[in-house]
Amino acid sequence: MLRILDRYVAHAIARNYLLIILVIITVLSLENSIRLANAVTGTDAPGLLLGRLMATLVPEYLGIAIPIATFLSVALAIRTLSQRSEWQMLETLGLPPHRYMVVPMALALLSALVQLGVRLEIQPAGESALDRISLEIARGFHGVHFLPGEAIQLGGDITLVAERAEDAGPGVLENVLLQRASDIFTAAQAVVAIAPNGDFELTLADGHWLRRNPEGREQRILFDRYHVRVPGMAGLPPKGAVERMDRLGSAALLAAMGGETGRERPVSAAMAGRIESAFFCLLLPIFAMALAAPPKRRAGAAGLFLGLLLIVLHIKSAAAVEAAAEFPILGATLHALLWIGVAALLALGSVNHGAGYVDAWLAARMARLSALFRN
Repeated sequence: MLRILDRYVAHAIARNYLLIILVIITVLSLENSIRLANAVTGTDAPGLLLGRLMATLVPEYLGIAIPIATFLSVALAIRTLSQRSEWQMLETLGLPPHRYMVVPMALALLSALVQLGVRLEIQPAGESALDRISLEIARGFHGVHFLPGEAIQLGGDITLVAERAEDAGPGVLENVLLQRASDIFTAAQAVVAIAPNGDFELTLADGHWLRRNPEGREQRILFDRYHVRVPGMAGLPPKGAVERMDRLGSAALLAAMGGETGRERPVSAAMAGRIESAFFCLLLPIFAMALAAPPKRRAGAAGLFLGLLLIVLHIKSAAAVEAAAEFPILGATLHALLWIGVAALLALGSVNHGAGYVDAWLAARMARLSALFRN
């Protein structure tokens, strides 16, 4: 019988878990799609690059979606079973709460493990891939973006003004003006290329070179082809530069933790914060059990909204604790204890005041406020 019970509860939870994760990832992806689309405008394959950029952000969205999906899938299952009086039947069978919460806790454990893997390995890999693609775009490996009439500083004393040639293939410009020190080049057309080392190469066609000699006299030269090469239009970051913590995986974090000295320990703070975010998933079934069930003979979703608000508050507070980077192990431990206390208070409220006590409290306050206005 217990196995049948577990399968029944698991089915009620599983059908929402993956759907919620998919919806959250989709919404967050759409939110950033305009910004990313602007970043790939003018490249040779904007659709492909946009897909690659959006894919690198999926691990970050997954780290947000997992706690929300864990809470909501369990909460909605409890709420649905409660509305059909099936959850109350489980309680009347005499089973202890930990027994009929086996499946929600198993889901929470699975979510915690996945969250730990995402935060320690997958998300840093995604952030690093985002950096690499962004750098490729900045260096022009996927085409150079030109706005008509925009002056582009190529480096040193070289400035370029040009327009993209319509339907002429990638890297083809027209109405080109190039200034290098006191020399000015104009051309009807030019071809842009990026060398493997990141150098900017520009080949001018059918143009004029206005040259000023040392005596100050101007000389006009006609040319069929003129080649300009600018070293390192947008170079790589210098070797040894400090990487942001969210780019470091578990192996890099563990290697860097040993070299930390002083009161501020950002590497340890990053590691502790990621572990604590996984631990938080284990508390979410308690949140769901305390907040999901509606009050008797009433409808309301205040408990669900409160649960979502608490998850957002945890994400914000965890980021603040990690940013402090001072006494990171103690900070993460105290932060975890704080949320254990919140879970305990929610569970205690449910025991003392019954199912749906948050909705009942809010309904009583609204009724009192409504009566006050009528009088």
